[in-house]
Amino acid sequence: MDSQITVKCGKKCKIDNEQHMIQKNGSMKDNNTDVCHDHFRIDKEQSMLSDCQKLLERNEPLDKPDKYGITLLHIAAAKAYSSVVHFLLQHYVNADQVDDTGATALHLSAKHEHGVIVKLLLDAHANPTVCDRFGRKPSEVCLSNSFIRALLVKAEVKFEEKRKRAEQSDDSLEEEHDETIDSLSDDDNHDDDLQVLFKPIPQRRSMIISPILNNDNDDSSTTKMMNIFDEKLNNHTNDDRNNVNYHLPNIVPYDHKRSSEKLPNDHLKQSLPTKLPNDDLALLPEISEQSLLYDLEIRYRQGQIYTYIGDILIALNPFDHLPIYGRQISELYKNTESIVSLPSHIYGCAERLYRNMLREKTSQCVVISGLSGSGKTESCKYIVQHILSRSLSVETLLNMKINQVNSLMEAFGNAKTYINNNSSRFGKYLEIHFAPTGNVLGANLKEYLLEKSRVISHNNDEGNFHIFYYLFAGLSHDMLVRNGLRVPSEHRYMSHNIELAQLDSARQVEYRKKFQMVKQSLITIGFSAEDVQSIFTILSAILHVGDVIFVPHGSNDGVRVKNNGTIDKIAELLQLSSMELSSALVTELQVTRGEQIFRERNIIQASECRDAFAKALYGRLFSWIVNGINSYLQPVEDEG
Repeated sequence: MDSQITVKCGKKCKIDNEQHMIQKNGSMKDNNTDVCHDHFRIDKEQSMLSDCQKLLERNEPLDKPDKYGITLLHIAAAKAYSSVVHFLLQHYVNADQVDDTGATALHLSAKHEHGVIVKLLLDAHANPTVCDRFGRKPSEVCLSNSFIRALLVKAEVKFEEKRKRAEQSDDSLEEEHDETIDSLSDDDNHDDDLQVLFKPIPQRRSMIISPILNNDNDDSSTTKMMNIFDEKLNNHTNDDRNNVNYHLPNIVPYDHKRSSEKLPNDHLKQSLPTKLPNDDLALLPEISEQSLLYDLEIRYRQGQIYTYIGDILIALNPFDHLPIYGRQISELYKNTESIVSLPSHIYGCAERLYRNMLREKTSQCVVISGLSGSGKTESCKYIVQHILSRSLSVETLLNMKINQVNSLMEAFGNAKTYINNNSSRFGKYLEIHFAPTGNVLGANLKEYLLEKSRVISHNNDEGNFHIFYYLFAGLSHDMLVRNGLRVPSEHRYMSHNIELAQLDSARQVEYRKKFQMVKQSLITIGFSAEDVQSIFTILSAILHVGDVIFVPHGSNDGVRVKNNGTIDKIAELLQLSSMELSSALVTELQVTRGEQIFRERNIIQASECRDAFAKALYGRLFSWIVNGINSYLQPVEDEG
């Protein structure tokens, strides 16, 4: 079984002004949060991001300090609110503003060892040489993380080099100035000879941060690896994240047209990179930070993205499709007597897992861990695919059903984020049950911490859950009309990212195919056609919930629904009473000593109630799908 964890949650919150916002987000000292409370931290991050967007809408300054000199950027950097930091830097706040202790946002992110924030600030040209009132640079307040410290020291060197070049350039310009004036005085008609020299604004880069490294005085290996990361992993822009191609060497091109043919083993091995002598780094005579980083670099350059360290498999995401996967490659690891005779591979890890289960007659567990965009979702797919291809199933089509689970949950639980176009926004725990003979008996899926807040709000350069975009591309025109759906950008929950909401022809074709795949996966697993139709109906209703508008009504800050037609459509799709639905949104029922009292909501409370209703609908729908999957994949008796 495998475990894949993604913790996200959020909620909407009201803000009056920037000073209240700084007070609300609290002290920067209490930054370390227990893992079990991570969803509260994400909740606050989403709330702060929403508040910043409101300040921008009201044309209020985003870098106004409080009485202690603390700005919103200081708070976001200290608390590792990467989405807030990104938003503030996008709107040109001063990255070098200091508080009353002389600390910049770079000082705070370095002190709390937030590598992603440090990288964001450096990409925005924050000055790494600024000293606080104690005379410390950001690199000098980072005490235990040599990786971040090396990154800052490297930035200091580059900053000083640029400053020296600029000073030299200024001196040369002053010397040339008099000569230029003299030459122009001879002939005023030199407009055609004049050229405007400018330096383009650098595009923001995506980040991938390495694991925290040991603290020692020798940072040469860390600095060396930083150069590799800068070159290979950060050398692609936010606008072209999906088109990165590193062209790994020593990998024979794979002909997808021949993927179903039975090929000889000598050809199959050519599709894998050459096995290197250091496949298991645990066998190195000397294990150190420098040796590990060096060997990982060498292996990556030679086309090996997988490396063993004992029972652990390290996977470096190449951001490219490599010809090292598929049924034929899986067969190699299945049929070999010695797994170590083949190169390190995710299939080798899965094969070892399966063999240990049969040999030891005990349950096995694999934990897939990494940052967003590190390849956890794909790794989970490959492990499940290999294990299921390795064994027979008691029930007909059971293996096929289990294989459909990952792609189905991706559609409902994944979304585009700033770093990752297919980021899992929920936690997943999958159990696959086997008989002593090795036959698959069934599976069980557990989901937790779904980021329901993404349904109602997300960053402008991010997206809603994939299924909403598939819905518009896949439903027939008649069904769209019947469900009252217009173009995506006209629905409030889909309008945060206009680029995604405007489905171009290429994206329309892609999403239509994925919509059909979702339908087929649901049918294959066991859902009825009526169940599938109900799912799409509920999704349509959720979008209409976001379009409900409230206007003031009465003299006590009460409100009423402005667009009753939208309420009628929601009630029709969910088979509810329009009057009861409208009343539930604008009034609150309280019971005091057995007496029912209806209390009117104001416009903010009604809006929060509307959004909470939408989140609850999606959360219940998601759980209902998971429960349905479990009922259709529950373990059966082994007839063998």
